[in-house]
Amino acid sequence: MPCARRRGPTLGSLAGLALCVGPAPAIAMAAAIAVVHTVTANVVHVLARSLPGARRGGVPVLLPAHYTIDVARVYGSGGAVPGGYALSLAAAPACHDATACFLAAFSGVRGATLGAGASVALTHGLSGRYRALSCGASCSPGSVSWVQHGVTYEIQANVIGPERGALVRLADAAISAGPR
Repeated sequence: MPCARRRGPTLGSLAGLALCVGPAPAIAMAAAIAVVHTVTANVVHVLARSLPGARRGGVPVLLPAHYTIDVARVYGSGGAVPGGYALSLAAAPACHDATACFLAAFSGVRGATLGAGASVALTHGLSGRYRALSCGASCSPGSVSWVQHGVTYEIQANVIGPERGALVRLADAAISAGPR
């Protein structure tokens, strides 16, 4: 059947397109479809509705200004927990930290213990612990945690690029920004 009479390739197959336009444009279109677009979310803006509740936790709320991820939209949630706060970013509303839509979590709890992990140097002379992404029945994102003024802070996040460096940069940005 000539290309002019075809209704187009079937979903899931670019073979028909390659016959009509040649292999090079078809390959370029397939590559364009596979491209993932990144979004840089303004963390404070996304979490604006949750911040007043988080501040009631009684510890300074530390957040990076921005977080870059490969989703179309970012949703925020969280608030105060006993001794501190817990805030989350997700790719869907009402995610409840489900693995499928979880993006990042930011927490601070007074008196909590610093978990295990590799030692990392953070800004302002602080040291922290890095734990790599781990998977079992489900996956746990990588994290960086540190203690500052008696509060244990932790950032867990799915990141783009080398995980350890990206998480340290998020922690450094949160520390440098100071309380929100």
